[in-house]
Amino acid sequence: MPLSRSLAAYYDVQQVFMTARKNGGIRYTLESEKAAIRWRQRAYYYRALLAKSDQEAHANVAGYLPSTVWDDVYLQCQGNAVLVTFGTLRGTITSLDGEALPLEERPNPRGYAEADPLLSSVLDFANIKGTD
Repeated sequence: MPLSRSLAAYYDVQQVFMTARKNGGIRYTLESEKAAIRWRQRAYYYRALLAKSDQEAHANVAGYLPSTVWDDVYLQCQGNAVLVTFGTLRGTITSLDGEALPLEERPNPRGYAEADPLLSSVLDFANIKGTD
């Protein structure tokens, strides 16, 4: 059965994500390994739908990178359970010489707006209209 394209169909995923965020991560146990794999698939699709919605809402903002509040969620199946954890990286970044490097942050269009009054007014208008 194909996955629903309606965000309302993923309310359970949103509830699990919110509980996991509040508790710093959780183990979500389902009735079988197959159910856990299916739920993880639905959770990834939910994030993709949120990102697509964000992209459509900001389609007129040049250089905007779609994002969601769940971009830092990691989902790992362990038998009939899904581990829901948060973080940006699981490894380390080093230069070719082996020196540790800091992680570059994702650009925020609001940061660009400080230098561009027109972009700032467009983003303010988008927030007033509720499309943010």
